[in-house]
Amino acid sequence: MTAQTYVPQVLRTPGPADGKCTVADCGRAHEARGYCKLHYRRKRASGELSPLVRPKSCQVDGCDEAHASKGYCRKHYHRWKRGYDVLEEGRRKSDPRERLMAKVRVEGECWIWTGARNPAGYGVIGVGRRGEGTKLAHRLSYELHKGEIPEGLHLDHLCVRPACIRPEHLEAVTQQENNRREHERQKEKNAA
Repeated sequence: MTAQTYVPQVLRTPGPADGKCTVADCGRAHEARGYCKLHYRRKRASGELSPLVRPKSCQVDGCDEAHASKGYCRKHYHRWKRGYDVLEEGRRKSDPRERLMAKVRVEGECWIWTGARNPAGYGVIGVGRRGEGTKLAHRLSYELHKGEIPEGLHLDHLCVRPACIRPEHLEAVTQQENNRREHERQKEKNAA
């Protein structure tokens, strides 16, 4: 006696004779159960064949651009997606002091910058619009709290922590004085 191989029979609804979708004015190739891929998926998902109702133009008042996604045109959709107010022009505007202090963690007497840092450990914050550049966070903090840094002077961290942006821990000194202090700190560190 020979072994018989079981071959399952696939039950399939036969498609139209011409191989086209049965929905009026469609004309796409038949995919399954007499429908094209689009209509078959709609029928399975919602039980209806009616097309999804989408707005023709952007839902923002005064914007006549064509709808792209989520009811918005491309411009307003991208603003919405990035978390900005869809009605606001350009980048989200906020007070520089608020932006600066939003990325600070207080550790003892120091205000430690928790945002991006450069390789030397100094905090970095973007200024202006995207791509316009960055600024050292401790310099911005000094300028916002104490005023402009005098011409030719550098900021010395009295607490010896590059990530600290507390204005009371920053002193405007000459480059020569800054180097002298750093040299003394290194000598003390090596002696200990």
